[in-house]
Formats: sequence, structure tokens, C-alpha cells
Amino acid sequence: MKKTSTLLTIILLVASLSSCSVTRYTSQTLRETPVNDIPVIEPYSSIYQLSLRDNEELSDSLTNVAHEHLLDILEAANSFPTGSVLYMQDADFYQEIGYEGAQFFDRCYGNKKKNIEALSLPESLREFMHDNNLPYVMLIFQDGFTRTSGDYALEVGAAVAEAILTTVLSLGTITAYSVPLKDNLNYRVLIADAEANRVAYFNRVSVERNPTSRSNNFYMMERAFSRYPKK
Repeated sequence: MKKTSTLLTIILLVASLSSCSVTRYTSQTLRETPVNDIPVIEPYSSIYQLSLRDNEELSDSLTNVAHEHLLDILEAANSFPTGSVLYMQDADFYQEIGYEGAQFFDRCYGNKKKNIEALSLPESLREFMHDNNLPYVMLIFQDGFTRTSGDYALEVGAAVAEAILTTVLSLGTITAYSVPLKDNLNYRVLIADAEANRVAYFNRVSVERNPTSRSNNFYMMERAFSRYPKK
């Protein structure tokens, strides 16, 4: 009984700590006055090819496929709160915005609401919005991985071998193994408010699906904006 009580206390403590942090955020301004045509800086994409024992290598071909699917979705008529896609000619400045934007998102995600609202936008993003007279702008980070069928079969085989080994060594009292993921797709979305110099919206969604499928990327966009305020 004492162990159960202690475990319950730990669970409640973790829950209370988690409730102080934010995994999805919408500013009061955006909740009161939703904007449905926010320009999107060309998304930042990185898709990896995983091999045996989770060795990963960035795949230009897979990244290009996933990137093009996302662009097609953004440029087609849809119900997402996205406007035109902004293609930047200055590759270095584009990468700088992406790097600082990703760092900024990580500072927001999982932080307390009061801390999020105290953060100023990255300098490069603020400069871009000011120079182009953009009250709002959106950043989308698309990343994930996939495995070849052969590599995945080897990983499953290794997991089964691990289960057999732990069972034998523990005389049948323990069976431990890890089931490998074949595919993974993540979206991080951030909307910046130039006038307030604050983040207006962010969300992160992740799913075990092939990142090079157009339907999977459309599904991720739906999830990323499922709680976006409606007019």
C-alpha cells in the first residue's frame, strides 16, 4: 500500500509540473482576431535515411520529395491559415532565419506561458518582417526519417534476438526488447507577430508515418492547425 501511495504521489507531482509548461500556444491577440492568410517562409525540410542500429544520413532526394509535397499543399487552395509562400533569394539569410527560428521554437516549446510571452523574436526574423512590411509570418520545420524495407527487417530481427536473449539470461522472468520505428514525420509550426515582437502561435506534431507521402504531409498540416482559432 505504501509503494502504491508513493507511486501515486510521484505521478501527481509529474502531472503538476507538466501542467506548468506549454506544448501548444496561441496568443491572446490571435485568439481574439484570427488571421487566415499568413505568409509562409519557404519551409525548412530535413529527411534522414536510417540504416541498421539507427545510423542516420541526411537524404537530399528524400528531403526534396517531402519538401515539394509540402510546397504543393501550401500553394493549393486549402483551409489552413496560410497565405503565399515566400521564396528568399538570399540563401544565407534564409538559413539564418531558419536556424534562429528553430532555436526560438525550442525555447518556447515546453516552457511556461509567462516565459513564452516575455521572449522577443529573433533578430533576423524581425528584420525580414520589417523590411517586407509583414505583420505576421509563419515558419514551418518539416523533418523525419524512413528506412528501407531491408534495414527495417534487420532491425525487427535484432529486436526479436534481444527479446530471446534477455528471456534466457533472466531465466524467463524478463523479456525486454525495443520495437524500431520504420518511419517518422515531425512538424514544428511557429507564427511571429511583428507588432508585438512576440510569438503568436506554435505547435509541434509527430507521427509514425512515411515523410515522403503527400497524404501524410497533408495530415500533418491538419493536425498542426487543428486548434488554430476560427473567425
